[in-house]
Amino acid sequence: MPKTEILSDERLSQAEKVLFSINKISKGTSERISFEDIVIQAWHDFPEDFSLPNHPEYPDASVVSKRLYSDLITKRLVVSLKNRVYRLSDKGILESQRIVELANSKDKSNKGPVLSRDEEQFLDNAFRSKTFLIWKNGNKDDLIDYDVRVFFQFSTGTSIKERKRRVETAREVIQTALALNISNARELETLFQFLIDKFPQLFQEK
Repeated sequence: MPKTEILSDERLSQAEKVLFSINKISKGTSERISFEDIVIQAWHDFPEDFSLPNHPEYPDASVVSKRLYSDLITKRLVVSLKNRVYRLSDKGILESQRIVELANSKDKSNKGPVLSRDEEQFLDNAFRSKTFLIWKNGNKDDLIDYDVRVFFQFSTGTSIKERKRRVETAREVIQTALALNISNARELETLFQFLIDKFPQLFQEK
């Protein structure tokens, strides 16, 4: 399995990084985990910390073991069971969740704006829609109510509240697309505003 570093953050100690990996394996629960699984996960997540010196293709189990016994078990964040099996304590679950939140916030700040799978799907549907094609061809006057529903992905039976929510979601996705310099994002933003201005009745209570 290739190594994929999840986080490189000087604010986290090696012990905290091991705790991060244990949380990942256990899904933030007290599920029992083998020592070998912890070693491999920590190595995958943080290869710079947990690889053998001069042999980065292999994990260094001794470093993980030291952090487990010198820090995590001593501080009662991890409980040692029989046969080199471990689990998070209640205290460890809370602390590991805090570390995961810290890691995720740092990761996002490093990467800048990103699109989720649902947001990517929205953009793909929007760019492929007949609504966008008509707009791109300069035939905006040909757009009708149906084209608006296709663009924002709602039906005649969708409540006004839900329609407004989808409009706001679309607005946020388009702004992210603009920040990422995605091709045709500016045209999509202009189309979005045109539809809102021309068909306000679709988003208002009767």
